[in-house]
Amino acid sequence: MKFLLKYKFCLILAFLLFSCKNQEGKKEVRISNNDRIKNFIKIDIDSLERKNVFFKRKNERYIKLEQTDESVVGVIKKIEYVDDLIFVFDLNRKIFVFDEKGKFLNRISEIGQGPDEQFSIVDFFVDSRNKQVGVIDTRRREIFNYTYTGKLKSKIPIDESFSHMFNYLELTHDGNLVLYKRKQDTINHEYSLYSLKGKCSLIRKDIPNVMNYPVGASLSIGDRPLSSNNKNVYGLSRFSDSIYIYNGGRMLPKYVFDGGFKSNSKILRKLKAENKYPKEAVKILGNGGYSGGLIHLYCTNKYLIFSTFVRQKGKREYVEVFWELENNKGSFFEGIYTYRNLFDSLSGVGNSFAGNNKIIVQIEAYDLIEDVMQHKEKYAHNFEHPDFKEIMDNIKEEDNQVLYIYEFE
Repeated sequence: MKFLLKYKFCLILAFLLFSCKNQEGKKEVRISNNDRIKNFIKIDIDSLERKNVFFKRKNERYIKLEQTDESVVGVIKKIEYVDDLIFVFDLNRKIFVFDEKGKFLNRISEIGQGPDEQFSIVDFFVDSRNKQVGVIDTRRREIFNYTYTGKLKSKIPIDESFSHMFNYLELTHDGNLVLYKRKQDTINHEYSLYSLKGKCSLIRKDIPNVMNYPVGASLSIGDRPLSSNNKNVYGLSRFSDSIYIYNGGRMLPKYVFDGGFKSNSKILRKLKAENKYPKEAVKILGNGGYSGGLIHLYCTNKYLIFSTFVRQKGKREYVEVFWELENNKGSFFEGIYTYRNLFDSLSGVGNSFAGNNKIIVQIEAYDLIEDVMQHKEKYAHNFEHPDFKEIMDNIKEEDNQVLYIYEFE
């Protein structure tokens, strides 16, 4: 009996010591979570330093994509920067390869009726380990694997469960695909995971939708819910304060962000039962002082970067958070979307991408020319960069896009 009392006393004392320790200064908290993810990390807004990590001129580059008869790029849908090559996928379903200076090298894949051509290209991914590009054709139900120079290597069949109705994908480092879907899914999951071993086959669907919506309703709360670096794939979930990591065929919670708002679990259950639309849901969450979740995820080798609303000293503000993956510490600054802070003179004219320790912003040539003409005084610091000055001296409205590249140290 004495032993049991002593044991209980020790447990209570240990719990109290642990609780007191984690009340001091709201520092990073590690909590046991899952056998495959040993702990998850709490990121507390009160523990972050307010500072801007950008605008180191030596880290900036400007590139104009070369335009030839074979490389007229339409509106860009996706950019991958891998192995010193820039892969560009446009809305005309063409994939272009450029070198680091923007010189056009070759195209990959071709739309057509031939046995080695695609009926439709819904997306692509770059497999740097095997030095190949996977081109997804859901009408032929095949993935075509090409060399970087455009030579067809192999084809693998696609599972019937694989739908073209996805918005983002990432290749994992064990050779699987992670797909993120915004639209209504009959199984009500945000993520689908597929194996590429011999056949593109479903492993599992993961992270259930927190709300049900009528078919056809837009579920877009933010953008860029999925990103990767040289080691891991990270993802977001709607209305969630968690950042998930791919691990062994699952998307598992790795980070939880505390921005000073109340938990939204109860209000989400109520909204789900009432079948509320996203805009109305966000409004209700905001008015009630609940978190609206994380949006706009970018991942480099050094940082996880995401956007969200926070509450500090009773005030609500929109911030960019920069979390250092190795040091488990971070900073934040007030801003509106990462690319506007990187290339702030553009007033939102552009699309941003992340990968290979870089953030890339693409700007249409005519948009850039028009914005510079209207707001030349704002571009004084950009003209200090020799690459930017040279581009602006020779650019034409019908030219291919200009890329702004910021590389992290």
